[in-house]
Amino acid sequence: CVSTTNVTLWMVDQMTFLSIVVSASKKNEDDVLGILAKVPFLKDLDISELVKICDAMTTKVCKAGETIMRKGDIGDMFYIVKDGTLKIEN
Repeated sequence: CVSTTNVTLWMVDQMTFLSIVVSASKKNEDDVLGILAKVPFLKDLDISELVKICDAMTTKVCKAGETIMRKGDIGDMFYIVKDGTLKIEN
């Protein structure tokens, strides 16, 4: 990597970066696990099974007014609202 103009860089060492990423990831996992543990139909799962569900989850950001699902759609996704509000329409 060679600069072709004057460059100002921000940097962080690899160990610090990894520590921060792992810490943030663990907090997010703990938040999701806490929510999953409160879902009635998941209450009989042990922690290792909840961790597998947590690991498989991804984040989707929806804009205001965007349709997430419609009545009659195949129920092939499980959603948890992390932030914001939804309006359920018939």
